[in-house]
Amino acid sequence: MSEKPRRTAEDEGDRREPEPAPARRSWHVIGLLALGASAAGFFTGIAKEARTVPGRPADDPAAIAPTPGYSDLRTTRRGPNARLYAKAFDRFEDKLPKTTDVVPPQTAEERARVLEARGALRAYDGAPPIIPHAVAGSSTTECLTCHEKGAVVAGRRAPAMSHERFESCTQCHAAASGPPSPPPPPLTQSTFVGASPVASGERAWKGAPPTIPHATRMRGQCGSCHGVAGALGMRSTHPWRESCTQCHTPSAALDGRASTLPPVGGAAPAARGAAP
Repeated sequence: MSEKPRRTAEDEGDRREPEPAPARRSWHVIGLLALGASAAGFFTGIAKEARTVPGRPADDPAAIAPTPGYSDLRTTRRGPNARLYAKAFDRFEDKLPKTTDVVPPQTAEERARVLEARGALRAYDGAPPIIPHAVAGSSTTECLTCHEKGAVVAGRRAPAMSHERFESCTQCHAAASGPPSPPPPPLTQSTFVGASPVASGERAWKGAPPTIPHATRMRGQCGSCHGVAGALGMRSTHPWRESCTQCHTPSAALDGRASTLPPVGGAAPAARGAAP
């Protein structure tokens, strides 16, 4: 007798009936719905407007201030009164006229009074002025508090420096009064006579800008006398113009410079190093 062939699981699986058509369609519908929901969420996400974060302007001190170190934190004043003294000195500058303010009319008498008061503080024209008040002389900061930009203190005008910053003010500016000391020995007799101030500069024609009637060495900051911190009689009507020597020419004679221009109606001077 021949044995019947055995049926395997694969043979049984091949004979399974396929799933009905409605069940297959339901899986297709579920897949399409999931795909549609994903697409809708994706496009909704990319279409949403980004939230705008407010930024700080570049001039905001909190935005540009560097992080202080530990040594700075120990020595720096903090809190609402950190700039208490600085703000007090700022009020001195607030009393000065503004650059765009209209300058009141000035007279020749006012100019003469300014020159007389200016000469009373100097040994001669061009000499450094004395300090008309008591000073401790311990730091340059004491002088710069009022004289760096100019100020008005107790109704008195403190002019700005006419030169760049130096670290020893009392080396040239002697104090008019100081701590008690023995009287100095009498000065040696001298026949030196200092120069006298010039009232005003010359003009090439009526209406032309005047020349500078004094030396310009150590007096390059014209706003010291002619700016908003200057006294009436010396004030400029256009302090906002920064290049003064573009119109007001300095004097070669007062500056101690040899002239390179030929005399009027004469021959030109010989060049340096040229044979006679």
